[in-house]
Amino acid sequence: ASKNEDPPSMCIGINLRGIWLTKRLRDNERRKLDRFSWQGIENLLFKKQRFTIVPRPKKNQAPPKDIVLWMDHYRMSKYIVQLCEDFHRFSVQLRQRHGSDVHGTSQRKQALERSLE
Repeated sequence: ASKNEDPPSMCIGINLRGIWLTKRLRDNERRKLDRFSWQGIENLLFKKQRFTIVPRPKKNQAPPKDIVLWMDHYRMSKYIVQLCEDFHRFSVQLRQRHGSDVHGTSQRKQALERSLE
């Protein structure tokens, strides 16, 4: 990309907890648009340049709409799906090895409770 081109308007963040979608604003600021935990994702798809997040339906609610993002190239869509699969697989392995507390939430909670005593 050249210096004169505008930055992409959407950013995808992939981590152990799931996928974050943000919108890039001026001065490199970002605004969170949506977040999907791995448990809240039914499927991830790519077809050519289209990357699709299929959210898992919640009980007693209307089915959510699919989130469709268009990439510059089909290889980018394929790469993002593979990267998501790898992160999800890794987070499952961590949960299996270290119990359900992969992110240290119980340790933080215990530390907070000790500080309040």
